[in-house]
Amino acid sequence: MYNPNQGSGWTGRQFEEYVFGLTRENPKSKVFRDLYKKAEENDGYLSYDESLKFAKEVQVGDPTDPESAIANDIHATVVDFLSKEKMLEDDEYGEVKFYSSLHTPLDYCHKVDGFIQYGDTIITMDATLNKNKDTYAADLIIREIPDSKFEKEEYLKYIKTIADKIVDKIKGDQVERDKMLKEQNEITKVPLEFKQLNK
Repeated sequence: MYNPNQGSGWTGRQFEEYVFGLTRENPKSKVFRDLYKKAEENDGYLSYDESLKFAKEVQVGDPTDPESAIANDIHATVVDFLSKEKMLEDDEYGEVKFYSSLHTPLDYCHKVDGFIQYGDTIITMDATLNKNKDTYAADLIIREIPDSKFEKEEYLKYIKTIADKIVDKIKGDQVERDKMLKEQNEITKVPLEFKQLNK
């Protein structure tokens, strides 16, 4: 089992980068420049929504094809699971995006290392080596990861477990949205009797 705590000497930050990949500044983006300036004026702080926007502007690669091997495997497995649930057409990789938020206000201020987005649904993640950490801001926490070369079966099982949790949260979010939409439609329906009275 891959465990940086046992002899590898990896830091927590190195483990996060191994899982999520790096980010980089994007001075060509007006969104990045505006949010960077705002963060500088507020001691590095941005609101949660602003932090999400900021993170999207500093990706090293394509969020639909993440550079980190682990992120790429999680992304591909989520797409596969959503396709099986008939929530995606086969291999619609562009509908699911995987973002690293390391070294951004989302990381520093909101304790989120990365996130997956499917439509309006965002599932946040945190990677840690701290076995005693039991409270976290993210939806999912990633800890020990089996070695993909020497423990391939365990590694694939772990990736599927993470992807399954992400898909469950996406499905739960969809159910909540459908319920809210139904409730809104019920409220906006005008009773037939009321319509006839006002003719």
